This record gives sequence, C-alpha cells and structure tokens, in this order.
Amino acid sequence: MKSPHVNIKIVVFIVSLLFLFLNMKSSYAQGCSDAGFCTIHSLKPDDQEEEINRNHLSAGISYGKGENSISIISPYIEYTRNISSSWAISGKILYSSIKGDLANVSGLSDAFISSSYVIGKQTGVTLGVKIPFDDGNSIAGGLPLPMSYQKSLGTVDLIAGVNHSYENFEFMAAVQQPLTQNKNQFSALLYPAGSEAEKYISTLNYKRMADVLVRASYTFTLERGKFKIIPGILPIFHIAEDKYTDTNGIEQSISGSQGVTINANLFLIYSIDSKNSFEFSFGAPVKSRTARPDGLTRKFAFALEYKASF
Repeated sequence: MKSPHVNIKIVVFIVSLLFLFLNMKSSYAQGCSDAGFCTIHSLKPDDQEEEINRNHLSAGISYGKGENSISIISPYIEYTRNISSSWAISGKILYSSIKGDLANVSGLSDAFISSSYVIGKQTGVTLGVKIPFDDGNSIAGGLPLPMSYQKSLGTVDLIAGVNHSYENFEFMAAVQQPLTQNKNQFSALLYPAGSEAEKYISTLNYKRMADVLVRASYTFTLERGKFKIIPGILPIFHIAEDKYTDTNGIEQSISGSQGVTINANLFLIYSIDSKNSFEFSFGAPVKSRTARPDGLTRKFAFALEYKASF
C-alpha cells in the first residue's frame, strides 16, 4: 500500500470523521457485529490487500453496551483460505454472552460462510450466508425474552457485497437479506406490570427486514507498514419496517424501524511480522433509527483480534 500524501481529500475526510465523533453524545444506534455482515473477512477495510499467505486464522472478542445497560460479550474464531490469488473462502463462528436486568443468556450464536472473488485489480465481490445456532426465542423464568437478550437474530441470512479501493480509500456496499424468520414470542404484556420488560418493543412472531450497508474508510500506514490507522464511516440502511403480531392476532408494522443509522469506526492494526498481527476496532453511533426491535442497539462496541497467517 502506498504511503498517503496530505491533500484536500484527506483533510475533508478526517475533519468530517472528527465532526461525527464529537457529535455522538450518548446516542444509541444499530450495532453491526451481531448482524455480522460488516465484520466478515472480505468486507472489513483491513482485508483488501493482496495476501501472501494461503491460510489465515483469527481469534477475537468484542464487547458492546446495549440499551438499558445490557452488556454483550462475543468471542469468535474465523478461518480464511486463499484458494488462488483471486478467490478465497472464509468461515466464522461466534459465541455470545448477554447480561442485563431481565436475564443472563449465553451460548453459540451464528456461523458465517462466505466466498470472495477479485473481479478487477481493485474490485472484489462477496457472497455468503449466516446460519444461526439459536431460534431467537431464548426463555427465562418461563417467559420469552426481548430480542436484545437473544444470542442470535435466529434467521438464515443471505449476504452479498462489493468492495473497491482507490489509492488509500476503500469503499464497500453489502446487503443482508433474511431468508427465514425467527421464533421470537416476546410481548411485554406477558410480564407483570412495572417489569423491566416494558422498556422493550414487542416482537411476537417477529419479521425482520433486510439491511444494506455502505462503508467508506481511509488507511494511514506508519512505520513501514507495521502500523495502520483506518478511520471510517458506516451507514446501515434498514430498508423497510419490521413487523410483529399484536394481542388480537393482527400483524402490525413497527413504526420507526425503517431508516438509516450511521456509525463511525476506527481500526488500529499492528503487524508483528508478515504472519502475525493484532487488530483493535471501535465503533459508536452518530445517528439512529427511532425503533430498533432487532436488539442490535449499541451505545458503543469494540473488539480485539489476533490473526495468524501461514
């Protein structure tokens, strides 16, 4: 990767990113790590360079703060195999531990299988699937829990994306489309009056719509490539209103669930050598949808990852 030169494009990009961070305040927005499509191998800004090793094994852990002070810890492991200079396949497994006032829930959450292919010198495409280990209807005390307490969204999702690099800029776009729906049966009316459950949106027979992401990032390379600093902006578009079933058995749209959330991201990468590296990433919201019934609300999220190549 070429060393960046200071110019007006870089200045505008950095100033815009700083403006976003300074205006975060205490807002909440849709997180991405649980939904998954912005953290798989070929859709992360640090994985767009030509790889000299055929195998890559990553292990990491993420921590996020959700709505109503819920804490989410998610260890994960990912393996990527470069079949050729143009084609790679990747698999990722996540575990989730969720703690809050209503319950403590933990277990395997999702598996991701994806394939990426380079179609041009600076352009690649990705196709993948998310497979849940859970049906999205975890129960505590005999009552179904809100989506915020679910280890997985509980849906099989199709993921498709494209990435393009220009000098030190990288641009990505992807869609995550549910192919099935989960079994969530949460309704606050099932709980005693005054319960913490009243703070959450009812998701009885929940139907989740698709998400579309667009990411723009810029890579600063220091110390002859040993350090990389990658700030970025990540809008996520929820393309339609989600739905649930009310107490009369009628399907209703969840008002405010359609719309855009905007996250500011930062990746810090340290390469020990050509085969070992550490990555720290941080994300926080700038703008959010009014309603986020999927349970992916995050005040902030960060992750630490180690990658070995061989």
